[in-house]
Amino acid sequence: MATEKKMNYALRADMTKEEFIEEVTEGLLPPPQYFPLNVKLNKEGYEDIEQVLERGTRALSPKAFEAAANETGAVVLDVRNAADFAKGHIPRSIFIGLGW
Repeated sequence: MATEKKMNYALRADMTKEEFIEEVTEGLLPPPQYFPLNVKLNKEGYEDIEQVLERGTRALSPKAFEAAANETGAVVLDVRNAADFAKGHIPRSIFIGLGW
């Protein structure tokens, strides 16, 4: 700590609180829009990953899938082959054909 206090520009003994704040925040950009959500998650905790994975393996009816996609603004990627996509696909889905 003694070396840090001597060498660290932001730990000068004669620095005021205001100078310290200015020194360590100069040039910082505003936080990204997702930052408040991350703070909330860090404070309240996360859902158990096993629960998330289990929920993700449950099949949805087409109607339930459409409702979930519309409610969340989900982007649906269709990775099937082009012929299958042409036969029928989810409205507003994006075809990216991975060539399976």
